Amino acid sequence: MQGSGDEDTELGLAERVAPGWLVVQVISTLLLLGALLTARASPLVWTVCGVSFLCWLLFALSDRTWPRLSTASLALCSVLPTLVVGWSTDGTAMLMAGVPLGVFAALAGVSANLIIAFAGLEVGVVVASCALAHQSWVTMLGYAIVMLISTLFGLNRRQYQVQAHQAELLLEQTRLMHDEHAKAAALQERARIAREIHDVLAHSLGALSVQLDLAEGLLSVKGDREAALERLRRSRRLANEGLNEARRAVAALRHNSPPLPASLQELASEHEADHGVPVTFESTGTARPVRPETAISLLRAGREALTNAAKHAPGAPIGMVLDYSAAKVTLRVHNEPVSVPPQQVAEPSGYGLVGMGERLALVSGSLVARPADSARGGWLVTAEVPE
Repeated sequence: MQGSGDEDTELGLAERVAPGWLVVQVISTLLLLGALLTARASPLVWTVCGVSFLCWLLFALSDRTWPRLSTASLALCSVLPTLVVGWSTDGTAMLMAGVPLGVFAALAGVSANLIIAFAGLEVGVVVASCALAHQSWVTMLGYAIVMLISTLFGLNRRQYQVQAHQAELLLEQTRLMHDEHAKAAALQERARIAREIHDVLAHSLGALSVQLDLAEGLLSVKGDREAALERLRRSRRLANEGLNEARRAVAALRHNSPPLPASLQELASEHEADHGVPVTFESTGTARPVRPETAISLLRAGREALTNAAKHAPGAPIGMVLDYSAAKVTLRVHNEPVSVPPQQVAEPSGYGLVGMGERLALVSGSLVARPADSARGGWLVTAEVPE
């Protein structure tokens, strides 16, 4: 790999020192100059070829600064020698016309149709010049073939340049798409983190509100300071656990989280210790790894269901069942009924469960909270996610 990187660096340095267009121009200039200096032609032919060489120099000097001027100079450089090809006895005029034609055909800024038309025009001028000079048809055909070959070589180089330019544009578009994808992924990650923090804080604040209400009741109704202090201590512990859970939620987005059954079992044990109610957990089916977003969504749904059970059915036993089926993973949280006056019973349909339903919908899941169908009564919260 190191050798490949060194080779790329060397190629890049060579391209900066002697780019391809500069090499072509230098070699072509030396070739045309040599042909002009060694020409054994009439004064007319030599003068026309000299003017053509001056046009070439103008093209070479203005190629990167004045593209239109350089293109016109190159075209004139190639056309002038074709006017005297028939009277050139040593092929100097043919060389002075063919080389600039090949360079003209390689220009990426000129359309292919214009290049072909220009080459056809030059071939016609060459044939006419040879005919006026009474050259044989073999000479005419040979000159025409030379002009066509020069055009084909130029078009081949032009195609390479066009493909290289298109590759650069495609690479730039790919880079821009990659940048946009990275921005979208960053925004999506921020949204996920925001949802996780919201869910954790909603659960923690809900549980904290229950403990504070109990502490207030113990102080105002029973005057039991010791029990109220114990509830306040539990509230502080819940607040600390909420902060720690928020940190764990963010970390779970980037690292491997514990298995879902273990996390739910820990959640059930914590709720039982905090609220003093029996909470059972059972896992059915064949456990298997699930996507992190699925695990987090089900875990948050379980937390919200337990928080609602503590609010609306305090002291009622709770059962949690995690079922692995072939096509989905289902979490059921059922709380037993509690003996309270009818006017005090409220359905667990707060914003927390609504938010959980929206969150599960993001992973193609669903959330249903309704009275339990069993003879025991109570409430049942069911969260399902296809997996």
